[in-house]
Amino acid sequence: MGPANDARNVLLRPAPDSGNALEIEVTVENSPTNQYEQCDLVWYLDDSNMVKLGQELVDGKLCVVMGREENDKTRTISITPLDSRKVRLRLTVQSNQIEGSFSTDAGKIWRTVGTCEPPKSEKPGFTSKISLQFYQGAAGIEHWARLSDFSIRKCRFESKRFVHARMSLTTSPLTSVRRKSRPA
Repeated sequence: MGPANDARNVLLRPAPDSGNALEIEVTVENSPTNQYEQCDLVWYLDDSNMVKLGQELVDGKLCVVMGREENDKTRTISITPLDSRKVRLRLTVQSNQIEGSFSTDAGKIWRTVGTCEPPKSEKPGFTSKISLQFYQGAAGIEHWARLSDFSIRKCRFESKRFVHARMSLTTSPLTSVRRKSRPA
């Protein structure tokens, strides 16, 4: 996030055009060693406009970090310490709000870490995408992250809770992503 915008390990896919809210989830297992090394689930418009939720090493502590960027202005929404190297991340996206949450027990109990408005791009023609991003690893050292159960689901809003629709839009059995480190 921010003006450097030089992540090299990025997966982008178009967000489904849906009148309903979307729930986007992925399980991340990683052991970062470098300050700010991270694996992020991202609601992405362009390099200057996005919301991220990720597992990140901050001041020697493994954390879930939620951040928002609009027109290259970044804002940290939350930094929440983690007690597990394996975490399930979830972004719930409505037209006027994105909620970030995580689970360390395979989705039995979810902890909400923040909400924000979706960013708006001043550039015409940009549509929302869903992204997985990996960066800030130490230079010259191979790092591996294990990803699984990536899914995008329509959901409906009911009594301040999102309820899954019957149909899953996307499910991908992602396994491992090799991150090539680069100087920060």
